[in-house]
Amino acid sequence: MERSLEALLAEYDEVYWAVAWGTANSLSGSLLSHSGKFRAVTFGLSFAQTDPDLIDLFVGVPGCYVVSEFPGGTFHPKVYAFRSGERAAAIIGSANFTRGGMGNNHEASILIAGTINDQVLADALAYAARSAELGNSVTEGLALRYRLSYELAARK
Repeated sequence: MERSLEALLAEYDEVYWAVAWGTANSLSGSLLSHSGKFRAVTFGLSFAQTDPDLIDLFVGVPGCYVVSEFPGGTFHPKVYAFRSGERAAAIIGSANFTRGGMGNNHEASILIAGTINDQVLADALAYAARSAELGNSVTEGLALRYRLSYELAARK
């Protein structure tokens, strides 16, 4: 998973992600180095499962969002989509952007590559773009509030 995401980040011009949880991991630096490609990179904060160190990396980064409230359920996608002109690719599956999801866990994901005319890829890109609308941009205040709630949850 990690090698595939690394290659896709380098190959494509636009990044659209909707991911339930993330941690600062070996791919975080590479992801951040491609932040100019972010169109809609969204992480969930449900159940304080996302690492506050990862959220701190995204303070003020355009195109990066967090979903802290999701009425009637949990924000729980794992969609990693990419686009360059007419070309598109997506990894869709069970892997969060966590240390486990990137390598330690037994995860199932599929890589699909083609064009934006392929319905599954068009849907993946649109889903990730819509997911960003559920979230908020990452500000210093939001990151600090989340860190405090994360630490409180960890103590429980």
